Amino acid sequence: MKCKVLIIDDEQINLVLLEEFVHDFDKDIETISVDSAAKGLFYYFTNNIDLVFLDIVMANINGKDFIDIVEENMKAGLLNCCPNIVVQTAMPSDVKINLLAKKKCVLEVIRKPITKQHIHDCLTHYCIERNGCG
Repeated sequence: MKCKVLIIDDEQINLVLLEEFVHDFDKDIETISVDSAAKGLFYYFTNNIDLVFLDIVMANINGKDFIDIVEENMKAGLLNCCPNIVVQTAMPSDVKINLLAKKKCVLEVIRKPITKQHIHDCLTHYCIERNGCG
C-alpha cells in the first residue's frame, strides 16, 4: 500500500507517537510530520495527501482554522480531493466536537489519548478500504 499521511500536532511526543503507530501499521506509508497548522497547510496544498491526523488546539493557526482554510479552497474549486482529515482532540466540549465532525473535509473526530488501535482503524478504513473518493 502506498499512502501519504500528514500528521499535524504541536506536541513533539504526539508527533513521534503517531508516526510510530502509522509505521507499525505499515512501514511503507510515507509520513510528513509538522508541529504547526501553518506548516501543515503548506504540505497539504503541495503534496497529494491521502490522510491527515490533525490536532485542534494549537497556537496561532489552530486545527479549526486549518479545516476552515481547506473547506474554503474546496468550495472555490481549488482542491479536487475527498474529505481526508481525522481530527484528534482533547477538547472536553461535545458541542464543539460535533461541530467539527459535521465539517465536509472531516472524516471523523477521535478523542485523545489516541491509541494504536484508533490509528490502525483509521488507516484501514481511510487508506485501504476507501480506495479514493466515495
